[in-house]
Amino acid sequence: MNVITLSATDFPIKSVKIFSSDVAEVTRVFPFDFTQSPNESQAIEISNLPLLHSGTGIRASVTIGSDDLLVTDYYHCSSDNKSNLFGHHPESSDVLRDLQAEFTRLEDERQLRQQSFAFLSTYMNSLAKGEALAGAVEPAQLVTFFDEFVDIGKSRSEVIAVLDQQVKDVQKEIDKEILRLSLESRSLATKATVTLAPVSGRTATIAELELKYSESSHHQAVAFPSHRVLTRG
Repeated sequence: MNVITLSATDFPIKSVKIFSSDVAEVTRVFPFDFTQSPNESQAIEISNLPLLHSGTGIRASVTIGSDDLLVTDYYHCSSDNKSNLFGHHPESSDVLRDLQAEFTRLEDERQLRQQSFAFLSTYMNSLAKGEALAGAVEPAQLVTFFDEFVDIGKSRSEVIAVLDQQVKDVQKEIDKEILRLSLESRSLATKATVTLAPVSGRTATIAELELKYSESSHHQAVAFPSHRVLTRG
């Protein structure tokens, strides 16, 4: 048997029905090309489905290719790869990766500016002790050097303070995104398995699987606010 693993979030929602009992019936479609294995049974494992409404299950049917394929079995269970809210989260996102890259860039710039200022401070301390430029600099020039050093110090301190705040702001955004991903991971905690078998004497190449399930309409509104509600029961 050929096994195909999918994430429900990679496929579109076909329709949503909102019922007065605050239950949403969601229909998703999954297209398939079985050209490479036209006469094999297929086990379709679909992860990242939401928590189903209490007492409900899933329904699976073949909408395209139904003359060539039969749904022989389908069931759902809790996903076993979800971390807890405060544990390591295996998922990532483009937003999180961008934020982490920005955090690294800011940290590097802050460290470089701190190191350059530390180097300059060491040099000025040596100059004040007469360990550098001994006898080669007039007193008036030393005063100018020290005045310029103070100005540079103020400027560097301001830049570093801005970088410190930017690092804190980006870290807050990273924490928010990790929390969002964690909550999403906990809510998408159902996995469905659908088994398809070819009809005797037929060759299945193209098919579309339709999956229906019920969830809280509140979760549907929060997770997918832009999806059109087709029916209200």
